[in-house]
Amino acid sequence: MKSLYTLLFALIALSSFGQTSNSANNNGNSSNNNTGNNNGNNNSNYNNSSAIVAPGDPSVFGNGFWYAYCHNGLLVPNSTKPAAYYGYYTENNLSFYSSSRWAETSLPTKANNLSGNKYVGNTALDTVHTVSYKRTGFTYGSYQINIPWHDNDAYLFINGKQVWNHTGCCQAFYNVWSGILDQNTTVEFKWVNFEKGSSGAMQVLPIGALPINLVNFTATKQANDVQLKWTTATEINNDFFTVEKSTDGTHFEAIATVKGAGNSNITRSYSAIDENISTGKSYYRIKQTDFNGQSSYSVVTCVNYNTDSGFTVCPNPGNSGESMYVSIPSENNQQVLIVVRDVQGQEYYSKVVLDTESHQLVALNPEPALPSGMYIVVASSNNNVYSQKIIVR
Repeated sequence: MKSLYTLLFALIALSSFGQTSNSANNNGNSSNNNTGNNNGNNNSNYNNSSAIVAPGDPSVFGNGFWYAYCHNGLLVPNSTKPAAYYGYYTENNLSFYSSSRWAETSLPTKANNLSGNKYVGNTALDTVHTVSYKRTGFTYGSYQINIPWHDNDAYLFINGKQVWNHTGCCQAFYNVWSGILDQNTTVEFKWVNFEKGSSGAMQVLPIGALPINLVNFTATKQANDVQLKWTTATEINNDFFTVEKSTDGTHFEAIATVKGAGNSNITRSYSAIDENISTGKSYYRIKQTDFNGQSSYSVVTCVNYNTDSGFTVCPNPGNSGESMYVSIPSENNQQVLIVVRDVQGQEYYSKVVLDTESHQLVALNPEPALPSGMYIVVASSNNNVYSQKIIVR
């Protein structure tokens, strides 16, 4: 009889243990599902043996906003130690600078309702970590993407294809990509940190967006000033233009204001002069403001007033298929031959121009477009030969 009671007790205990386990599993599944629904998916595919269970799914692109995903380790191809997913926050602004969202030694602490939601996940990131901003759902139009800051290595992907990368820290890069963004375009900006502290910044700027159609914008270096010229094809409710200048490529200030045409369906040309010459590179852009206060920006162009020969190519690096400009020092009305060759010496482009003004600006428009790579631009006259290496993305 005692053996029978012992057997019954064991069966009851085993039954209770099974119920408890099932209950725990149900709770765990419910928790995982609720966590995954923070941004519409679960994260099971992104947890490896070193990862922890964190909310969010780093494969998801924010629709009309940015998801900023944090990983412990290197989220780069062929890494020997895959990064463990740690969590995310959101950023509502089209352009962003992560340092306004988090402290240098920890994850985001300054999130607010204007910029997005606070960070959700584990905050114990190591010195080596990766941050990835992902977004889709853009208003259809032409855009320019600038990377004014990153720490350390950075990558830019458009529709899953890498279009830009820089190894190292802290330089400003302008017009790293320009083209059409729409509701289905995916953009990812990622940086990998190797030292204490981490931050990244991106500017996503509409180009030629209504109310104007900006045809071109150039900055030409003269002996005593910089001449700025731009042309519009159409204007709708265009109030005025503001010419902005930067000497570091990051911080711009207004140097001139030019009245717009209001409404126009004909080609109109505008100009301004910068008489305050700065040594080294100067960056310029046009800010257009309509009557209701909305504004858009042009592409960024630059001139170089180094104490060298004055021969320069801008922008450098440049994008394949887009114009680059050669600034030629005065050659006293001589013919100047401009040639573009790759580093193996193969010629891709040549053009003869008559030098009629100091620091003449000549557009390079090779047909077909230069493939991505490194090239050498040579400008030669009877008296001088100038050369400069350029990079085409």
